[in-house]
Amino acid sequence: MDGTHGSAARAPPTDESLSGGPRSYDIPDGESPSRTVVTSVADALDVDPLSLPPLYDAIDPDALDAFLDSIEGADHRLTFSYAGVSVEFDGASRLWISRA
Repeated sequence: MDGTHGSAARAPPTDESLSGGPRSYDIPDGESPSRTVVTSVADALDVDPLSLPPLYDAIDPDALDAFLDSIEGADHRLTFSYAGVSVEFDGASRLWISRA
């Protein structure tokens, strides 16, 4: 899927390290949630985004983007595993990455 790999501007993590607990990332305006997953996981693991497995091995990127585009507020949560970490969306604009 185009747009799921590469670097993009994003909010810095709120925690010092993944081993110290979950890291929180905001989805930048104009960036797809699926792209943010890849770039944020790469940041949390301190690896190049291109070294990660394809996101579609864990979740359908198009379905992820469509679902998060369709919800409002923080009353919805979505959690899945990707590249050895747990990814949790807290509403449509924030995600958390923690050790699986």
